[in-house]
Amino acid sequence: LLMFGEDTDEDTSELIASANAAAQAVFWAIAEWRVTSPRQKLWWCYPGRSRWFHDSVLQFWDDRQWIENFRMTRQTLFEVADSLQPYLMRRDTVMCSAIPVEERVAIGVYFLASRSCYRMIANVFQKGTSTIASVVIEVCLAIEHTLLRKEVRVVDFNKVIQASTMTHMCSGHRFYIKKWRLDL
Repeated sequence: LLMFGEDTDEDTSELIASANAAAQAVFWAIAEWRVTSPRQKLWWCYPGRSRWFHDSVLQFWDDRQWIENFRMTRQTLFEVADSLQPYLMRRDTVMCSAIPVEERVAIGVYFLASRSCYRMIANVFQKGTSTIASVVIEVCLAIEHTLLRKEVRVVDFNKVIQASTMTHMCSGHRFYIKKWRLDL
């Protein structure tokens, strides 16, 4: 230690060097302790928030409630989920368990059927808003990739125009249009 009156540049630089060495030793000791000591894990997703769909909807809702909320029956939703399974299946992680495919499809279908915002659907399904947003996009892309080509048929454009002008009907039909007049 320096005493009063003994203040030299050499002693000051020596003191600073020893303080730096001590600070580095403390820093590395704390860093090693943080790496090697067990830490209490924080949860990645809110605990106990994901049972509403499984405990209420799947067990107690009848077909009327399914059609009212999802615009399809439970059986139809599960058929869609089965066909989208390869595209929507996720693995459980250490921090959080994956959302089942059936619930993912239900989230996407509920979004399309209700026209609600992500926050409202997050409250209904008891998930995070960002989770709902990513699930809705994944489900819509999976539906487009798999079901659109199988289930939606694009007809001939000329037939669509004829149907819109009702000129596709034969002349014997009672609503046949002849020069834009109805022959009743």
